[in-house]
Amino acid sequence: MEPVYNEVAKELHDSGSILRVAKLDATQHKEAAGKYEVRGYPTLFFFLNGEKLDYNGPRNKEGMLAWLLKRTRDPVSEITAETYAGLASQTTTSIVYHGDYSTASGAETLNKLALADDYNNYYWGKDLGKEEGTVELIRSFDSPVTVSSIDSNIKSWISKHERPPVVPFDDRTIGDIFGSGKKGLVLFNGDSSAELLEAFTAAAREYDGEEAIVFTEVDAQNQHLDNFAGYIKLDRKALPVVLVESKAQTKYVLKSEPTKENILTFLGSYTDFKYGLTDEVKADKPAETVTEEEL
Repeated sequence: MEPVYNEVAKELHDSGSILRVAKLDATQHKEAAGKYEVRGYPTLFFFLNGEKLDYNGPRNKEGMLAWLLKRTRDPVSEITAETYAGLASQTTTSIVYHGDYSTASGAETLNKLALADDYNNYYWGKDLGKEEGTVELIRSFDSPVTVSSIDSNIKSWISKHERPPVVPFDDRTIGDIFGSGKKGLVLFNGDSSAELLEAFTAAAREYDGEEAIVFTEVDAQNQHLDNFAGYIKLDRKALPVVLVESKAQTKYVLKSEPTKENILTFLGSYTDFKYGLTDEVKADKPAETVTEEEL
């Protein structure tokens, strides 16, 4: 990654930006690494006005520069009616506050969310057709959803609606589960079973628990399929659904048939199926039918 960091640093310097890129050898500066909770390498942090933000964005020059630019301007920017009309066709999700943002209740909360968000865009605008104070989340994969105000649950509300019910096991998902510490319900679908994915997706749509859980599919084309299943020592064909809690180094394994009903029941009582993240888990051997003489 060092060549990318150097390119970003040069671009910032040549453009006259006040931003600087710095590096620290955590193996030599262990006290600093402990203070900032560095758990792996490379770990990137962004410091703004003394506040540390975790970096879970793109690891290329263009992506990193765009991420930095977003955090050195107004986190929630004003939008015109014309731009607002085209948001649904964009690949990124947009969160829009309707009304005068300078007097908005909860603006500080939304600003902090916008600053910490590596993927979504945040806007505000007047006279866009929604009631004053409404927060609207616009996404390309489904119809928009709204909430009446910026309240204490706004972060979990955005997390629930910003992506499709089942997301691919890509860099962003890996960052969510292993970087941001979200719980991930993983479907190992190496046979690309449409029936299995349908049940998993139905469960994702109906799940209404208080915990924010990322539902993700690792299909036959995914480069991480065998490596990830091997890492957590799971028989992915016999036990295709597992809940991963990376911070606690724990997994919870669904041992019943992965139907929609069983998945939802599992999410209500998954603590009964707890294992260490790298503990080997095998499917329970099914009961065999024997004759009276064999018995």
